[in-house]
Amino acid sequence: MAQDITERKRAEDKIAAYVKQLEASMEATLYAVSTMVELRDPYTA
Repeated sequence: MAQDITERKRAEDKIAAYVKQLEASMEATLYAVSTMVELRDPYTA
């Protein structure tokens, strides 16, 4: 019994790309917040 899993593989690859993009966005957001805190409070810099 053979089954074509091409569409499933494409969907998994697309999800993996979205996850990677979301992780990069989260990292950039955290970096921006930490930069704002450092600029705002010289004691914590």
